[in-house]
Formats: sequence, structure tokens, C-alpha cells
Amino acid sequence: MNNSKRTQNFRILKDQVLSRFRTRGTRRKDRRPLSPLWPNSWLPQATDSVSMTSSDLKAQVYHLNPTDEALSAFKVHYSEQKLEVFDAEHHGLLLSLGPETPWFTAQLHDFNLHEERGFFHIRSKSKGKVRRFFAIQQIREINQNSPKQLVLKGTFAELTQQGHLLNTDQSTPVEWTLELQALEREHSQRTCRLSLQCQDLETIANQQGLHLSLAIHLGAHENESIFGMGAQLTWLDLKGKIVPAWVQEPGIGRGLQPLTWLMEKLFRAGGSDVQSSAPAPLYMTSQLQAHALENKEFALFDFTYPKLRSIEVWSKQINLQIFSGEPSPIALLKSLSLFTGHMPPLPDWVHDGAIIGAQGGTQRIKDLWHKLDKAGVEISAFWLQDWVGKRETSVGEQLWWDWTLDRSHYPDWENLLASLDEQEIKVLGYINPYLVPTEERQFHHKHSQNTQSRPPKIDQPSLFQIALEKEYLVKDPQRPSQALMVKNTSFSAAIVDLSNPEAFLWLKGIIKSELIDQGMSGWMADFGEALPVDVELHQGSGLKLHNYFPELWSQLNREVLDELESSSKQREFLFFNRAGFTHSPKYCHLTWLGDQLTSWKKYDGIYSALVGILSSGFSGVTLSHSDAGGYICTDPPRSRLRLPWISYVRSKELLMRWVEMNAFSAVLRTHEGNQPDRHHQVYDDEESLDHFAKMSQLYKSLTPIRKALSPQLQYGVPLLAHPWIYNPQDPHCLELQEQMMLGPDLMIAPVIRQGWHTVKLYLPKGSWGHWWSSYTIEGPEWISAPAPIGQPAAFYRLGSACETIAQSWKNKKFCNA
Repeated sequence: MNNSKRTQNFRILKDQVLSRFRTRGTRRKDRRPLSPLWPNSWLPQATDSVSMTSSDLKAQVYHLNPTDEALSAFKVHYSEQKLEVFDAEHHGLLLSLGPETPWFTAQLHDFNLHEERGFFHIRSKSKGKVRRFFAIQQIREINQNSPKQLVLKGTFAELTQQGHLLNTDQSTPVEWTLELQALEREHSQRTCRLSLQCQDLETIANQQGLHLSLAIHLGAHENESIFGMGAQLTWLDLKGKIVPAWVQEPGIGRGLQPLTWLMEKLFRAGGSDVQSSAPAPLYMTSQLQAHALENKEFALFDFTYPKLRSIEVWSKQINLQIFSGEPSPIALLKSLSLFTGHMPPLPDWVHDGAIIGAQGGTQRIKDLWHKLDKAGVEISAFWLQDWVGKRETSVGEQLWWDWTLDRSHYPDWENLLASLDEQEIKVLGYINPYLVPTEERQFHHKHSQNTQSRPPKIDQPSLFQIALEKEYLVKDPQRPSQALMVKNTSFSAAIVDLSNPEAFLWLKGIIKSELIDQGMSGWMADFGEALPVDVELHQGSGLKLHNYFPELWSQLNREVLDELESSSKQREFLFFNRAGFTHSPKYCHLTWLGDQLTSWKKYDGIYSALVGILSSGFSGVTLSHSDAGGYICTDPPRSRLRLPWISYVRSKELLMRWVEMNAFSAVLRTHEGNQPDRHHQVYDDEESLDHFAKMSQLYKSLTPIRKALSPQLQYGVPLLAHPWIYNPQDPHCLELQEQMMLGPDLMIAPVIRQGWHTVKLYLPKGSWGHWWSSYTIEGPEWISAPAPIGQPAAFYRLGSACETIAQSWKNKKFCNA
């Protein structure tokens, strides 16, 4: 299956490295093809002339324990050319190195990452010709200095580009150190840290102006499935894929052709099937192995080898956590969550109904509220992203990134919020860590035909001006006296340097004064992907801090709310992010999956929203959701032109099916999209309104289930989970791609294909009842279930709490008898 060129470029290890360990065929029909960009096998086999051991080192078993207890937590088996780490209590294999492949390798190269509109492209001045290659040569010593730690030392040997060992007088032996350390965590959870260091190569790289990348090659099971890596939007099982752990825009199309090709040609924004705004360098396998990088530098996970997993990091050191525990997905998720952090339960008011994404000013919101209320829609909040005013751009409608209320757009703001508050409906806003000059805004309004949208004259300095004067903005590396202006769509914005403690504190104050003090109960905390690598921030380079930036952004928002709670504010608040990295769950209240295409396609659309929720759930993100109906319309804005094969506009059926899926998720939130007038909306006709009212009522009725599942969030078990998490002994559940579970007792199979009114689904062992009828069935069983619009396929376990809620729906007129 073809992928975009950039996906292929995101590969630093050569494609046919260790070629004898690749299969000639494909493991699955969707297996990613090998990239042709790199030379064939340059890395030697362990059986070649490079010695992988010293003759005086004997096979031995070492015991590691994080405490002074006599019992060991981990067993480390060393024998010639092989190292294995076992869980001493449960006897499972946690990690293996060798014997048929070198344990680790290294490269010096001149590759770099170039940013364009939040997308990153691999570039090399020498076109990849300036490279030096190293592989492990000798293990010289193994020492256990304490019960917690095992240290191995040895040397790398330099290779030619053809993969041959350099002559002795030409080679540059360099030292490496490998440490295995047992760590004690909360709740008696134990973790082993693997640390690989190579200071000598870092010195050589600096002297020659090159980058250093280290790679570790772990043994894998040929038929394993691999889950996680953050919010992956196309592939749930990542076996056979190459996945970059690098925060960036996912793209428009992401492999869907010819749309991806066109977006790439016009805007360099096609993306790929493995790019993500919220990746995470961690995974779990069906063999119950779980590993996570501590590193935040650029990393590449190569899962294309049947019996190998290669992890490459642009760093002089690799720190990899190896998780242990009872042999079950839930136990591993618990261990992972102690590393990533966990998300708090949602505020109570969120469960009261749908969050309505709406724009257009005070009167328009009042009119829409009346319309929805009359139709019986349950509403928890209005999300007014255009509180700062709207602007027209090359992709449709966007916002003015100057975080002050546009009172000309929302006159009588306080009375609007008071009216909503009387009905216990909250108001949410929007913010991101970027700022635009207000001169650009004034110019826009001066030439706008819409006089009602023009703001009053601004006598005080803009937020951009204040941040610029205080040196809170990321500086342009070419013009250090100026702020770096990052291109978004058809406008550019400056980035607040969140690594600067003063800027961090200042932006927290903006949220408090401009959003909270204006009466908002939450906001979308958007973006965080576009930090270039060639800039210098207060605390380091863009290359070092790029993946850390979205975590800082989440931390900033979380600290605002924590400080409000400590000051006895009465309101409960909510914020939601899309960009994230490893430790984002520690700070986030809620995530969403970014800008999905309004399509039925696997690469980008309703399917990717489902995959994104499930993959996030394997990565420590327990509360996630998507824009109901998707976001992106690809037709040219302000034009009647529609191009065949690349035109995607939200249809009525797509919106209804997406709303049905999201009614079972953490949050049911609508979005009018980038071109609201073209997209079908939930309020466009009576049928759509009735359907949305019904789904909002369904979402609200599931409140007891969601609240009952809240305790499991602190253990890393997602609210919406892949069925295998609850049924690890059932091999059929492992293979499921299009089903999800709201707790262990409610199975959902959303319709994600156009025109379908039945779905094929699998029910594991147990007695199950159909949500919309009196039909019951005994599992395990594959069935074909009816799923007309308005009745998404859902089955509950008989005797569970879900049955009581389902029974109330069976009496409604739209259920079958």
C-alpha cells in the first residue's frame, strides 16, 4: 500500500538493514512497503566478523530489586550474544537483545527536520551522503554494583557504508555503557530502566557538525500485535509500520489519494498515515510486553521486522522503561499510567448533555439555543470558539489569535452568559499558545464589508506587543531581535516561549483574566505542534524541546485550574487539548483528535476518529473524543468550484453516524467545521434535530456508567477501550478493529461506512442484550446486527448496570418491540 513520500522520509535506519530477518511476503495485506531511500544492508549480522562478546564473560543470571527485600523483581539472563529481562514473579519475558542481531547501532548524519505550517520534513544538505555507521563490537565487562543495578560496558566498531568493518587503523573504537536499574513505583508497581549511553560519539558528532542517533534492536514475536504510540489515526495494530514519535500536524488526506498528493503540492500539508499531533513513544504488545521511552528527542519506531523492534533516537542516550506486573492488559496499563500520569474525572456538568460548538455572535447563539431547546436537545455547554472574533483564511473561517473578548461580535456578553447559567448551561472558549499582531486585525476590519464585526478602537497595547516587549516570544534565529512568525494557513503567528517561567506565568494570567474572569467554564487549548527545531528557547533548543512543548502547554492550563480550586472558586472547569506527548495525561482533563476530514475514508475521517480513540487508550489517554461530523471541507472557500475525487463536505448521513458514535464517548461535542455554510449541521432540518436530540439524551442517560468507570481512569484504563483490554484471553477480541467498549459490560460497533444499516460484530463470552430491542444472545458469537440511523449497534451484558439504562430506552417509541 502506498504512503506519502514524507512517511518514507521519516526513516533513518536503512530499510533492508538486517534483511535476512525481514519476510519476503507481507504479514498483513496492509503492510507498509519498504522504503527505497536508503542503501541495502549496511549493518552486520552478529555472526559476522564483528565480535559480540568477550571470551572471559560467562553465562549468568543476575537478580535486580528496587528495595532491600530478598526476593528479586527482575531476572536478567546473560549468555553469549544474548540478554533477556524477565519478571521474576510472573516469569514473563519483558525484553530481549540478540543473539541474531546486534543489540544496538549508531549513526552520525546531517539530517534535520524542517518545519512548514506545523508539518516537518526530513532534509539533508548532502542528500544523505554524509553518514558514519557504528555497531556494537564487544562486551568487555558486566558488573552488578548494587542489588538495583547491572552495568555492561563495551565498544562500538565503525563500519563502511557498505556494511563492512573498517580496517583496524581506520576505525574509531568508542565506548558505550548499558545500565539496567530496577525502579520502585507507587502501589508496588515495578519498572526496569534500560539506559544506553555513548558520550564518545556525541563528542565526535559535535566536532564534525553532525547529529548522533542511537538505535536499540529488541526481539519481537513474529505474530504479535502492537498497540499504542499515542493518537494514531489510521492503524490500530502497528506491526509492519514505521512510526515517528514527533509532534506535528497529521495532515489532510494522510494517504488518501489524490487528496494527499494535492495538499502536499499546494501546502506541503498532505501528511501521512503515521503522523500525529499527540504521539507517545510507548507501546504494548499482544505478548504483554510494554516499553516507553523517557526521551523527548525525535525517535523512530520501526516495527516492520517480524522478529525485531528497532527504536532509534536522535540522542547520545536512550532511556527505555520496561514495565512489569500481572500478565494482563489492565495491569500493564496501570504500570504505564504511573509513568505517563493519569487524567482526572470529568466535571459533573459535562454529563448533562452535548457541548454545542457554535459561532456567529450573541443573537445567533440565542436563536440556536432556542431552536435546540425546542427540539429537546440536552445541552451541557456552548463552546464559542469565535469569542475573539473570526477571520477568513485560505481554508475557510478561523479566529483572531488575540485573546481578548470581541464585544462587537458578542455584545451584551454578560447577559448571554447569565441567561445560559440560569439553565445550568456553561460557556466554553478557545485559546492557543500563539499570538498575532493586532495591526493585521485592524486592517482586516477596516476593509471588511461586515461593519457589525468591527471591534472598537484599541488604545492599550496588544498581547502580541506586550509579549514582544517582554521578550516572551520565541525569537527568529535569523533575526534575533524579532519574534519568529510561524506560518499557519494564510497568516503567521508568534509562539509564546513556554520554557520561560515569566512567559509561562504571564500566559496563565491571560487565561485567568480574559477567559475565566469573563465567565467561561472551560476552553479548547489548541495547537502546540509547530515549534521549529532551529530556534533557541529560554531552556534549550527547539530540537530538544519540541516534543516537550505540548506537555508544557497542557501543564500551563492545568496549573490555572489547580490554582482556581485552591482559591475556592465555585465553578468546575474543563479544558481539552489535541497536541500532546508522553506525559500529557498527567496534566490534561480531556483530549480530542484534531481536525478530521469530513469523510468515510479509513485514512482520514470517521474511521480515523474511532482508531484514534482506541490507540490513545493504549497510551495512557483515558478520556478522548472527536469533533462530531469531522472538521475539514476541502472545497475552495468562497467558491462554487468542486473538484472530483478531492471534494469532501460533511453529509447528513456522516454527521448522524458520527454523532451516534460520540454519544458513547467521553464527550459529545459538535463542531460547525472550517466551512459551516457548506457542512451539514445538526440543526439544519427537523430530522437532523430529532436525531441529535435523541443522541444527546442517550449520552446523558449513560452518565451513571461513565461515572462508575471514573475510578479506573487513575489506573490508566480508558473510558472507551478496545475489547481486548477487557477480554485478553479471547483471540477474536485481539483482532477487532471497529468495536469499542464503554466499560466491561457495553459493546458498541458504530457504523463507519456510508449506506450501511447492519454491522457485523463479535460478542465475547457471556449473555448479551440488544440495546434497542428484546433480542438476547449468548457469546462468544459473531453476529450481524441491525443498525438503522438512530439505533447504533450496542449490546450490554445481562445483569449489569447497563441493562437498567437500556430497559428505559426499550420503552421509547423509536425502539423495536
